[in-house]
Amino acid sequence: MNDLPKLVEELFRDMKNGNVEAVSKLRTVKRDEFLAITSARNNQGHTLLQVAIANGHKNIADKLLKMLKEPDQVQSQFSPECDLDQLQKLKRAAELHIEFSELYLPMLRGMSHPHGSEKNPFPWKTVKEGSYYLGNAYKLVKVYKECVPGSIDNKNIQSVNDILVALEFDPKHMTTGYTDEAYGGKAECFVSKGQGTKYYELLHSELKKDVRSFIEMVELNIDIPVKRFLESIKQRLQFAFSEIGKDPY
Repeated sequence: MNDLPKLVEELFRDMKNGNVEAVSKLRTVKRDEFLAITSARNNQGHTLLQVAIANGHKNIADKLLKMLKEPDQVQSQFSPECDLDQLQKLKRAAELHIEFSELYLPMLRGMSHPHGSEKNPFPWKTVKEGSYYLGNAYKLVKVYKECVPGSIDNKNIQSVNDILVALEFDPKHMTTGYTDEAYGGKAECFVSKGQGTKYYELLHSELKKDVRSFIEMVELNIDIPVKRFLESIKQRLQFAFSEIGKDPY
């Protein structure tokens, strides 16, 4: 699709006016484009589905709902046993991760900028912030596994889990104690037991470029997938609550 913004604008207009051709248009796009389109929001902060429902076009809303539940679409990645309580729990976990991400990643970016030198003067600080970030990503995967028993069948969560494995992260590495690196060993603070692991080597490196490599990896494989996952959860909740006539928000 060469002009995705134009298509999104047309679809919002179609949904508002009850144009059933909107469904046909959606069937012509690729899966990643479908996800981007159905996650998009208008100036009022509403998705295509919400616009269709708000304007009383139940037939179009039902067709869109069916498409979102079809194979290869995001919604099919949730098992039927994933009920409302579990979806709300997953939503809270994803939002919490994003909240912490918006705290830790800016800190890492600030510490990874050259500022006249490519040497990382405080490796213990970068490993601390990076470990906290990975720790929250780990908690999200754990919540997902609790809510959806069996193997991970969601591509976004699988991406998060895969990078945690690739970076060799283990929350058991996170502890507190005394180290000469921090405050000359005079104050109890964060200490990592992850020496020798991939994430530790990147974050505890003397070179800022390694910290930047870590940031790029987690932005692509954790940050973006979690945001997509949250959007899919919100859509799933919208579908569920629309069927019982309640507002999920």
